[in-house]
Amino acid sequence: MYRKKYSVVCLLLLVLSCLLSACGNGKSEKYDEAISLMDNNNYNEAIEILAELSDYEDSSTKLLECKYALGQEAVATEEWETAISYFADLNYKDSNELLAQCEKEKGMHENADYDFLADLEKSVLSRIDTVKNADYIEEIVVDTELAYIGKYANAIFYDSTLKSLADKYIEGLNVQKDGLKKEYIYQRQIEWLRGITIRYEALSELYNDYGFLSDNAEFIATYVSQVDSQKALYEAYCAIEADVSEQINSDDFSWYVGDNEVTFTLKNNTEYEFTTTFELSFYDADNIMYESGSDTIENIKPGTAYSGSIYIYDENRLDGIAYQNYYSNVK
Repeated sequence: MYRKKYSVVCLLLLVLSCLLSACGNGKSEKYDEAISLMDNNNYNEAIEILAELSDYEDSSTKLLECKYALGQEAVATEEWETAISYFADLNYKDSNELLAQCEKEKGMHENADYDFLADLEKSVLSRIDTVKNADYIEEIVVDTELAYIGKYANAIFYDSTLKSLADKYIEGLNVQKDGLKKEYIYQRQIEWLRGITIRYEALSELYNDYGFLSDNAEFIATYVSQVDSQKALYEAYCAIEADVSEQINSDDFSWYVGDNEVTFTLKNNTEYEFTTTFELSFYDADNIMYESGSDTIENIKPGTAYSGSIYIYDENRLDGIAYQNYYSNVK
């Protein structure tokens, strides 16, 4: 009786072992098929098989590998929504970083980001070509750029940093546009330079952070390489103008009139050398401008005094003087 029961148990164990072996062999064959599909880049078919083998060997890891590969393929073809669907909750290799990149790319394509960069490229390259002509008109240059990108002032961007740089560049254009309307030449000069520095700073950041026109040597030489020198030039103009204005508006300053000349003396208290032109308008007691003249003082070195002299035909009629000046050769 005992022997018979023992034989039955052994037989059952043998059958169970065979069944398990057959089952294992089946999974092995499916696993090998999935690996072969992966080797031939048939990731979707491999996923179907690996999903059934999640508890076999490293099938779960291979499943992640397939989804990762499909995500990379979608990135290569710029199918951002598809790529996002593969990378979402994947947590495999750098999938989280790729997910963030894809979400950004999708957002930038769907909003104003890439349209702005494309139009800005057209705008900047057009300006570079235009200013090669010595007879270009500043108002037209600025208005042309604003026609390209002014519309982005109220546009919706995905990338907040890019939005701030777009606003900054448009601000620079508007500063230049408004500066051209200023009454005095020195004001127009300084505001024009202020607009330049704002624009150059924005373009430099776009170049560094977004690769904007990074393959264009002329753009790099014109804008990126010159940003610091333009900022320095603007600071120089501001310092010189502040120095001149402070002296002329002080109680110690006088216009000297005699021998049919109006003369004045100033001192260059800045660290810059420059040339300046003074334009004087002469008014009578009825506030009628009856004469005007100008004088250019060249290469005024730091720490030196300089004088101007403007001819006046009828000095006896003189009751008031208005002036404006502007600068050149600042270094």
